[in-house]
Amino acid sequence: MRSMRPDFPAGITYEIIYNPSEYIRASVVEVQRTLFDATILVVLVVILFLQSWRTAAHSAAGDSRFDHRDLRGARRLRLSR
Repeated sequence: MRSMRPDFPAGITYEIIYNPSEYIRASVVEVQRTLFDATILVVLVVILFLQSWRTAAHSAAGDSRFDHRDLRGARRLRLSR
């Protein structure tokens, strides 16, 4: 609109009535805040459920070695048939 302003007839102006970028910006901020709050809540619930910081940290890290071993074993079983 700024680039088109010089081409407007004399006496014609424009005004932005609805700016959706403000709504989108506020929505993104709220989603970020909700994700932060949810993360804190999940960490607290896991710690309370497992009753140990060490166990909770281990489960949060996601030890995926077991998954890889299981997959390798399953592949060997399928190949041996």
